[in-house]
Amino acid sequence: MRRFLLHALLFGTIALLGIAAYFQLNRHFVPAPRITPNAVLNMKLSHLRHRGTHTAHVLAVGSSMTMNNLGSAAVVDHFQDTSFVNMGAWGMDMEQCTGLAEVLVPYLRPTTVLVVSNLNDLVNDGKHYRIDTSRVANYLMHWSSTASYMRSLKPAYYLREMERNKIRMFDHGNYEFMGVDEHGWAPLDVPAERISRERWDRRPPPTSWLANDQYAAVERLGHYLKERNIRLVFIQSPYRNGVRDAAVDQVVEQHLERLHRILDPLGHRVIDTTDRHWPDELFVDYSHLSRTGAEQFTAYAMEQLRRSMSAADQAER
Repeated sequence: MRRFLLHALLFGTIALLGIAAYFQLNRHFVPAPRITPNAVLNMKLSHLRHRGTHTAHVLAVGSSMTMNNLGSAAVVDHFQDTSFVNMGAWGMDMEQCTGLAEVLVPYLRPTTVLVVSNLNDLVNDGKHYRIDTSRVANYLMHWSSTASYMRSLKPAYYLREMERNKIRMFDHGNYEFMGVDEHGWAPLDVPAERISRERWDRRPPPTSWLANDQYAAVERLGHYLKERNIRLVFIQSPYRNGVRDAAVDQVVEQHLERLHRILDPLGHRVIDTTDRHWPDELFVDYSHLSRTGAEQFTAYAMEQLRRSMSAADQAER
């Protein structure tokens, strides 16, 4: 029995040393603590903890529309603010975005919050991540890094994500690209031969799919920010020209009218970038823009915001 225990201890020690060596060799790909089910949000929360400052005058939250379509340069140029942080992440609906904003606003103290969105962010389809915002708050403000890993000790998850990160951190042609810039933008450069036909052919959802509770979340966010004298800029992201028709345009128009009814009385801004057509070559699927497309879209959105603010200033005189 004693010999068996010694052998078991020896083999266990060797196994642990092997795992430790593997993690050390791949330390640049070790995923952030699993605070939420959303890998890219976990990564961005980790970046935020190690950022060195708890201030961002401009904060962006939202789905992959914010993460992939909101180019950093045009935002920094418009606001003249290099502290800008993009916390957009995959699979976030408006309820999740609002909950996340309610944690991030006290932490970063922004004066402006940007949301880049499209119709899919207001659909209750069961595909969006469910996020425990209390865990996010504790991670940012209370838990140590070690404690954060210990609270979600799932070796299989970390090993799997580490292997995925070897691709996602560097491959711009991967739809799950996570190699964000210093502000949090993850530009997509999917070559034509790698574009997913299924994603390319998707259609925007009809009005009947847009959920009242998601619009209620937009209203909640609007009131939350107004009470804190923070400006919300809600930007409607476009669809590629090839999927637009009269029916799609009508759904988008009705959606924008509803956003205006919710946000205009609160003094916030709704920016419509669908008032022009966006060529298919600027997209990597039906709604996600390429790097070039994102840069053009963001520049256009910031120009629309400038005009909106200028018109508002003139109206007050």
